[in-house]
Amino acid sequence: MVRATSKCTSLAPGPDGIPYCFIYNLPISALDSIVMVFNKICPIPSVLNIAGVAPLDIRRVHSTMLLAIRRTQNNLKVTKQITDTLEDTHFPHSDVIKNETPLMAPWLVNNYVNSELSELAKNDTPPIIFNQHLQSITSDLCDYTEMYTEGSKTDNGVGAVVVFKDHVLMLRLHNFCSIYSAEATAIFYVLDLIKTRHILKAAILSDSLSSLRSIENPFTPNEIARKIQNQLHNLTFRILHHFDMDSQSQSNHGKRERADEKARQAITSPDAIKLNGFTLHDAKSLSKTIISNIWLRAWRLGSTKLNEIKHTTLAWPSPPNISSKIETAINRMRIGHSSLTYQHLMKREDPLFAQAVVHSLQLNISLQNAANLREKNGKQEYHSF
Repeated sequence: MVRATSKCTSLAPGPDGIPYCFIYNLPISALDSIVMVFNKICPIPSVLNIAGVAPLDIRRVHSTMLLAIRRTQNNLKVTKQITDTLEDTHFPHSDVIKNETPLMAPWLVNNYVNSELSELAKNDTPPIIFNQHLQSITSDLCDYTEMYTEGSKTDNGVGAVVVFKDHVLMLRLHNFCSIYSAEATAIFYVLDLIKTRHILKAAILSDSLSSLRSIENPFTPNEIARKIQNQLHNLTFRILHHFDMDSQSQSNHGKRERADEKARQAITSPDAIKLNGFTLHDAKSLSKTIISNIWLRAWRLGSTKLNEIKHTTLAWPSPPNISSKIETAINRMRIGHSSLTYQHLMKREDPLFAQAVVHSLQLNISLQNAANLREKNGKQEYHSF
């Protein structure tokens, strides 16, 4: 309030007849009272909806979610106050994958990943070159057990699979998990299989370059990449990266296709192992979805003019390269807020038009403005008001 009044350059009174010097010379306590009245009568939820910003109480819930995730991930106690705040959200913060202490110094981490094939441009390299290059790599691994990992994400869910010889291990993750989480989880579980089955040498073939890049990062890996690095510390094998169809020989192509099919089946298969863990990135994505749903439910319970015509918290479509002034004018027309329809309130007079006539006038003005904009800008398309 003080900042707004200090920027005023006119001493003339406004439409309400109150001069500027009257407000400027008010004590702080009086300004606080005015601001409190403004906040009560002004439709703050509508302003936040137009700006695309959730209300403060909902943002506090989101911050509490992130705090619960971080504390759980770092093996710190989540206080009762936090759990009480998140009780109605059903946010599974306790299932986030926890951070592990690295078993070796970053500069001593061995690089087990062979990503030579990723250096070849897929669109510009003939398939035969990929096949020959892959065969030259795998020819040195005759005594290694080839193990394929694959992840899949569809509208029905998220799945991952590990395939080697005649064995298939199917995994099902939470629906909100990313494809990266599925691919990395498959690599994590294949390492566990190598340990439990006492496989002395293994070559893991994965087509997830992002997962392999995170495993190669010795300084700032995420939580699941750190777990994989710790598993790698006491194992001897190699991880190969290759592209899908174009980078494989016929035999490898058949195994990769089998892994792809099994990964899709893992989403709905009753034989798939259901995993509750998820990464920090997945938790953040879930928290945003939950907060959006909470905000939408709260918005639909409102009774402002904007609620009557806008039933979502998503931003309204606007013409491209529009100024904020024009956008404000369009939003005011959408809710019927203009000097023509509201000037009688400032003048303390009776309304000039019946409500039905006002709505008809607003519609005609909007349609006429839209027609003028289309005629002026030729073929440029504008969204409807």
